[in-house]
Amino acid sequence: MKRFGIFTSILALVALIIGIAACTASAGQDRATATGARTVRVMEFGTPVTAIGAAQWAVAHPDVHASYMRNFENDEFHSYVEKYPHISILYEGFGFAYDYNSPRGHVFSMEDIDGTTRPKAFASCFACKTPDFVALVNSGYNVSNVPFNELRSQLVEPVSCFNCHGNEPGALMITHLYLEEALGADFLNQDPRSLACAQCHVEYYFQPTTKEVTLPYQDIDSMHPTAILDYYNNLYFDGVQYADFVNPRSGVRMLKVQHPEFETVYGAGAVHNTNASGPMAFSCSDCHMGTGINAMGQSYVNHFWQSPLNNPELVANSCSQCHADLTTHVRTIQNRAQGRLHDIGRSLADLMEELVVAVNSGRHSEETLNVIRHTFRNAQFYWDFVMVENSDGAHNSRLTHHSLDKAEELMNEVTILLAQL
Repeated sequence: MKRFGIFTSILALVALIIGIAACTASAGQDRATATGARTVRVMEFGTPVTAIGAAQWAVAHPDVHASYMRNFENDEFHSYVEKYPHISILYEGFGFAYDYNSPRGHVFSMEDIDGTTRPKAFASCFACKTPDFVALVNSGYNVSNVPFNELRSQLVEPVSCFNCHGNEPGALMITHLYLEEALGADFLNQDPRSLACAQCHVEYYFQPTTKEVTLPYQDIDSMHPTAILDYYNNLYFDGVQYADFVNPRSGVRMLKVQHPEFETVYGAGAVHNTNASGPMAFSCSDCHMGTGINAMGQSYVNHFWQSPLNNPELVANSCSQCHADLTTHVRTIQNRAQGRLHDIGRSLADLMEELVVAVNSGRHSEETLNVIRHTFRNAQFYWDFVMVENSDGAHNSRLTHHSLDKAEELMNEVTILLAQL
């Protein structure tokens, strides 16, 4: 892969790409692999390509573009740090301890990355914020470890058409190539309508040296939180166990989970995904997009991404076939999961303070403290797997409570170990 690091080279490349791609639907040929009724298409790597912005498709696809623009309606958010003060303790030493907001429309992705006060050292932060970055990566340039500010002025488009379609509206194309690498042979057997979302709605980490986005598994089975935790616990760089951050007061080498929606929806215990049978099978787009009808009575794929609870037509025409009152059913699941989640979070924060006292006492060996630190790391990982998954338990309540059970189990081990001190 070519190194791409100086500002003037970026300007030259962008001009070159635009010149090559502006007159074509897709600058590079993609490879297609058919598996039964499904076709998983993957963008070709190493051929110059630029991301055509959503506005440029408005005339050819007016209904889809108009529905995409409705995502600007989803502009409200709140601070999780203010709502749940215990996370400032659990994420201490990391940017999420002071700046962590609820999600809003994908069209605000670039505005939000500019607005966050969390550190943004490298350009890999753009991986799921703008298709402009994805196009540079797929053109064969190693921009992941380029300084954030060196690339910022060249990246303008928020999450839009290119992320899921390349430059071919109507076709689903995987443009974030790390997803194919992570799923291996299982990749070909998954529904493209869910893989499109899985490109960003996943747990990931940045390789410490290259800063490239990497997913911590090799197939569908190893997406389980226990397998992911085992992956991280056996991941070492220069002889040091991997950590996303280190708590400055306790010394715990922490893992920070991102947003594992795909791992949850397609994980053990899930009821609705396209690997299920018959009427139980739904893709991400079935529930979060649906079908729109224009003034002429013609149907189109609705690109206003929203909760199915906010889509009465979807609920009436699909969900109500099995759920007499979907809203009440979902809210019940979410309230139970949220209640447990934040009870455990507060208890973890209290345990963290106890561990800090033990560390500051100077009466215990590092060997003894490291056993407690490692157990705490594992407990918080299971808690965080639920904390950052955006359905509040609705995607897969079995896996949600399995993770919370594991967090409580490990939290109890930490309590016992601290008591023994």
